[in-house]
Formats: sequence, structure tokens, C-alpha cells
Amino acid sequence: MMSADGSFLADVLGPSIVTSVGFGLCLAPVVSTATVGVAPHETGTASGMLSSTRQIGASLGLAALGTAATHRTGDTASLEALNDGYALGMTIGAVLLLAAVVVAFTVLPRTGPASQTEDEKGELVPERE
Repeated sequence: MMSADGSFLADVLGPSIVTSVGFGLCLAPVVSTATVGVAPHETGTASGMLSSTRQIGASLGLAALGTAATHRTGDTASLEALNDGYALGMTIGAVLLLAAVVVAFTVLPRTGPASQTEDEKGELVPERE
């Protein structure tokens, strides 16, 4: 939706603020999801793996999307050609994000709150599986 003659405020700053807020809101749940169920002595390793995976994935993703954008732009350096290249890269990124959402909703197991039972004293305790 960007245009070659767009403004910084509408085409760059506004979407960047929305994206940064979204990333900020997603970061804590992602870290929590990645480390849930990990043994206490392995949480540092799990957190380190998550951090490394995020950084390597972002680097490879940016390289792939940048390559697609550069291929679309070609040898010309006009504003329209650059805009077309960036539009292709962002469209591919959006499609990959939607694919990831579909995979997350279909593959990841659904868990509900732990059911509880009463012990002999009438106190609620979690059920064992």
C-alpha cells in the first residue's frame, strides 16, 4: 500500500509504531510459551535457544525477503522500481506470517486450565495425569 511518492509519516512512521507495539505485546507470551514445561535447571538453555533462533530466523528471513525485493527491483534504481521491490518483499512476509498462524492453530496442541479435585480435607488440588 506504499506509494513511491508517499510521506514518511503515513508510510513509514505510522506502520512502524503499530508494528513495534505488536512486537512488544507478543514478546512476553512467546518467551513464556517457549519456556513452559522446561525443567528449572534448563530454562537458561531454552531461553538462549529461543533468542538464537529468533535472531538467526530474522537474519535469514530478511536476507530472503531482501533478495526477492532486489530481484523485483532489477538494475533500475527508480522510486517506482524500489517501491515494487519492497512491496513484493512485504507481501511475501505477510503471506509467510499468515501461513505461520495457520500452522500454529492447526498443529500446536490445545491445553486448557488444569482440572482440580478435592482432597480428604476438602481443599482443591490439581489432578494428576
